[in-house]
Amino acid sequence: MGESLELVKATVRGPLIEYLRKSADLIKSYAWAFSAFKHQPESKEKADFSTLPKRRMDAILAHAFDRYFETSGLFGTPESCVKVIEKLGANDIDEVACLNRFRHQSRSGVGPP
Repeated sequence: MGESLELVKATVRGPLIEYLRKSADLIKSYAWAFSAFKHQPESKEKADFSTLPKRRMDAILAHAFDRYFETSGLFGTPESCVKVIEKLGANDIDEVACLNRFRHQSRSGVGPP
């Protein structure tokens, strides 16, 4: 969380992408958003990202990062995070769990204390 959405995004991009790279199972469902994967005979469960060329894996990770940042996480300014919580509440969600394994602290002060 920080004062600028752009600064937060730039600050967490590298560390979160590396976290996703090490946790490829988390991005399997996002891979099928790419047309190159939609016609693959294998199921999502059988996908083996270790055989992908680096360029393709980097593209999948960038897409997964954008999806997590924009739709699935509390990243941003205090105001943008409150909007996410309010949207959840408007949909009768009254509990939020957060994965705290991803952590980053920069000189700019973005990140957890």
